[in-house]
Amino acid sequence: MASATATVDNFPPVVSVQELIKQPFVSVPQSYVQSDQGIFKPADCFPSVPTIDLKLLLSEETAELELEKLHSTCKEWGLFQLVNHGVSSSLLENMRNEIQEFYNLPLEEKMKYKRRQGDFEGNNLESYILELQKLSMKLVGFMAKALKIDRKEMEEMFDDGMQSVGMAYYPPCPQPELVLGISPHSDAAGITILNQINGMDGLQVKKDGVWIPVSFLEGSLVVNVGDILEVCHI
Repeated sequence: MASATATVDNFPPVVSVQELIKQPFVSVPQSYVQSDQGIFKPADCFPSVPTIDLKLLLSEETAELELEKLHSTCKEWGLFQLVNHGVSSSLLENMRNEIQEFYNLPLEEKMKYKRRQGDFEGNNLESYILELQKLSMKLVGFMAKALKIDRKEMEEMFDDGMQSVGMAYYPPCPQPELVLGISPHSDAAGITILNQINGMDGLQVKKDGVWIPVSFLEGSLVVNVGDILEVCHI
């Protein structure tokens, strides 16, 4: 089971970027330019990131074939787009609106929302966290089945684990080939679930030495297999 290595080739998520884009500009300020971006340029032709359908995994008629697809996708890619995931579209839309409202606030107002780790407030955020937690455990169970590992043993490994939510701001960039948002990395967690809320592509996954862009399907969630699950497989 592979852990995906990913990068995002837009602006770093810092407050000054929000100030920067308030004025029209056609070139990236020199302070944001990365000198060597050659390895992050995708090939002219590349395969599409695989899609896994949770509805097919849950159906007796299609579960076996979809489970095989999940197994091979996790081994070969370490990342996939999940459709029919069951997370309420209205909940995702509410989260989208609240996140946008948050980023529209002045810095002084944003700092008022700063909280200690583990503190959550707000019905939408709490509901979102709980829904993704349930979805994560479902996926862990299916991955355990694909690996022929006892499902309960796998679930117990993550039952009391830490869950966190992060938000990143990436505005349109006139020269995305010159900059990086997040440096190349693999996630140390069990799995990461990415919710693209503004249609701003930029995520890439490295497969067979080539950086392949991830074009988010509308309504899908991108699932990234982390280092812990890769170690479990080994």
